[in-house]
Amino acid sequence: MDRDTHVNFEDQQNINLFARKNAKLQDILEQIAEKEIGEVFVHFSSEETQERVEKAKLGVQEDLVRLRANSEEIKAILTNLKAKLYSRFGDNINLETEDL
Repeated sequence: MDRDTHVNFEDQQNINLFARKNAKLQDILEQIAEKEIGEVFVHFSSEETQERVEKAKLGVQEDLVRLRANSEEIKAILTNLKAKLYSRFGDNINLETEDL
């Protein structure tokens, strides 16, 4: 870091918030991936199976909508924090992740 750049309390709070939100985003993205590619094997009658599958699909779809909305909210926060922190620290800080 440039010797003239001092990390004040607000900077540290923003860096910590970025780290927490980024960890939360990674967790949400993992949950989305699990729900999108999950497989289950069970033994039920054809009618009961169809009923359960439809209920499960609705539940998963609701979960995915909620998770994607949370993901977008967090991405917006991260974008804002990145702009603040990069304007303050320039190339002296690295906030890039593979998923953003």
